[in-house]
This record gives sequence, structure tokens and C-alpha cells, in this order.
Amino acid sequence: MDRKPVELVRVPKEERYYDREEVLGRDAASVFPTEARKAAAAGAAGLAELLGANKKFISETELEEIQSNRGTEDGSVVADKPLAQILREAKEAKDAAFQDQWKQMKQGKNRPLDEEELEFIDSVAATEAARVRAARAEEESELAAFHAAQQGGGGGGGGLPGTMIGPAGPPEEQQPGPGMRSK
Repeated sequence: MDRKPVELVRVPKEERYYDREEVLGRDAASVFPTEARKAAAAGAAGLAELLGANKKFISETELEEIQSNRGTEDGSVVADKPLAQILREAKEAKDAAFQDQWKQMKQGKNRPLDEEELEFIDSVAATEAARVRAARAEEESELAAFHAAQQGGGGGGGGLPGTMIGPAGPPEEQQPGPGMRSK
């Protein structure tokens, strides 16, 4: 028996195509295509990238190339993160800045008041309000007495009842004050 060598024929593997967003996730270029076009138009090398970035489907070889360029097994990289991750990181950074600012505010002169400090401020406010009420009541009583004296006396004394106008006795000697000479 005569054996003939059989020629081996390699059948090329049919290339598969994947949805770009499904495999790589949404990135800023897919969400903001006009901004991606502007950025790509700025550089001559960006034109080829622009054409590739706007394709909805990518081939298996292109996917492998992108993943190898990114340098990680899952294809994630800092420059081409999915939009959700970019937004999450921005929110975390904003929250961290707010928490830091809140901690600083609680330490300095703007910190919230303690219970004792609040009680002290309330007591000071209450005594001030009582002093103002007492002064107002005294003023009103004096004003009422003045009106009563005006109505009852007519033109006699011209003052409050029980008060005299002018000196009642011998003049008092004045004490020399600051800036006055003694006699």
C-alpha cells in the first residue's frame, strides 16, 4: 500500500465581532462624542483614533490590541475608564473634600457650641432681655407719672409731684474735676 501524504489545510478561524460598549464599557468618548471629535481634531494622530472610537462593533483582534495597549487583563486603564467609574471617583473625591472641610470647621473657631456654652449664651441673652424689659417698664412708669403731673397740676410746679425746681438749700460745694482748678 502506497501511502500518500495528506496535505493539511488550515482553515482560518472566523473572526468574531463584539459590541464595543458591552465589552469595554462606556467611556467619555462614547458619551460625549462631540468633545471626543474636538480633542481628536486637535492632533493629526487623533483622526485615526477618532474613526476607531466611533465604531459600535470591534473585531476580536482589535479588542485584543486594545487590551494589550491598556496593559491589564481586563482592559481597564486609568486613561480610558468607563464613565460610571470616572463619575464615581469624582463623587468620592468631592465627598472626601467635604468631609475634610467639615472636620476642619469643627476644630477651629467655627465649631459647634457645647451644651455648657449654649446654656451660658442663653442665660446672658435672658438677663439682657430682662434688663431691657425693666428699663422699658421704668421709662413707661416715669412717662405715665409725667403725664399725670401735667394733667393734674396745670401750670403750678411744672414737674413731677414731690419734686422741686431749683435749689432747695444752700449750694453744695463742687469738687474740682479733671481739668478744673481748685480755688
